[in-house]
Amino acid sequence: MLFRNRFLLLLALAALLAFLSLSLQFLHLIPVNPVKEDVLNPKSRKRIMPDPLTEPPAIDPIYEARVYCNIPTITERSMEGQVPHYFKLVSVHVLIRHGDRYPLYAIPKTKRPDIDCMLVSSRKPSHPQLETFIRHMSKGSEAQMDGTLSSLPRYPSHASCEMGELTQTGVVQHLQNGQLLREIYIKKHKLLLSDWTAKHLYLESTGKSRTLQSGLALLYTLLPDFDWKKINAHCSSNPHQLYPGSTVLSQVRV
Repeated sequence: MLFRNRFLLLLALAALLAFLSLSLQFLHLIPVNPVKEDVLNPKSRKRIMPDPLTEPPAIDPIYEARVYCNIPTITERSMEGQVPHYFKLVSVHVLIRHGDRYPLYAIPKTKRPDIDCMLVSSRKPSHPQLETFIRHMSKGSEAQMDGTLSSLPRYPSHASCEMGELTQTGVVQHLQNGQLLREIYIKKHKLLLSDWTAKHLYLESTGKSRTLQSGLALLYTLLPDFDWKKINAHCSSNPHQLYPGSTVLSQVRV
């Protein structure tokens, strides 16, 4: 009788251990024996290496500042030209700020930045149409420009930048902007035909060279090799009419 009771106790204990083992395997708390197929065919087994835990890369303040300042190597698009198919494009108003410029003020007891404002196509940043832009700007005497705009240079040309002068980076910025707008509004939406006249374009700028030059750079790639006789540039006597609180804006209305 005693032997029988011990046997039943051991049998119950074995059943309990078997139940616990299956439960732990089901809950993935203990490893499961590999499948026989994997043992027989080791080539089919893939070794998965866990991704190492690494810290996120540190933010580069220099890179972040350059991105914020819209360097020409980075082009961003938004909703330009995206309209319902049953809409017809009638006009486009482009309001721009001047491109990259030399500082407006000198910091006391510091050396002025040595920046070359000559336009050189072999120097970065550059643009495929930079050389033709320079040649075309040299023919700008035929344009109709009122106020102080007529006496302003069409592009920056000083070996040592003057205060507030547009740099080559600023020119390239707007050459790229004009090229992008041309792809959308001229080629895609056919806003202007080849026989456009002066009444189809309105250009207004403040009396700063960097502002006028930025507008002309955008206009050149928007309408490559445009006819200067069709250009009527207007000088805003009150810059706040362009945009409240600003004195550095150009407006192009097509």
